[in-house]
Amino acid sequence: MEEMLENLTQITGPLGPMVSFEQRLAACDAWVNGLMEKDLQLLNAILMMKPEELERDQLDAEEVFVQVAEGLVVLAEAYPDDVLQILGDQLMNPTLTTILLDAIGNWGSMLAMPLLERAAEKKFDEEIAVSIASAAGMIGGDRAMDLLAKLEARYPDLEMLKQEIEIARENMN
Repeated sequence: MEEMLENLTQITGPLGPMVSFEQRLAACDAWVNGLMEKDLQLLNAILMMKPEELERDQLDAEEVFVQVAEGLVVLAEAYPDDVLQILGDQLMNPTLTTILLDAIGNWGSMLAMPLLERAAEKKFDEEIAVSIASAAGMIGGDRAMDLLAKLEARYPDLEMLKQEIEIARENMN
């Protein structure tokens, strides 16, 4: 597990003075291509950890979560079915939900729309609603527009959500 966290932080963290962007991409590709099924299970285990368990020497838990989310985007490109299963299993974990929603949006794949639609059916706070709207806006398409309309109808009084829906719609036009 430590090796998986180290790999995630290395491929998604700051470049550092001795690493070019091309070197980072090559390292990332090599890591993803070398993954095995057990690695995806490890990733799922990492996502179930408590925030304090994820803190590392120079990274707080939130920074690690962000890097895990960025790593999920890379993995989703290589293993969409497996990562969709992991995201679906973990999406309702309150500690991770906004980060996973950000990962889904950054991935930008229509394959993830059912996850967003399922997430939108649950009871959640304004932060989660905004994250769902943001992810839908990054994915785009008719299903995303429908989801935004449902969020807007369900939560007409959430100002931050209204703003995010407006931004999402603008980005899709």
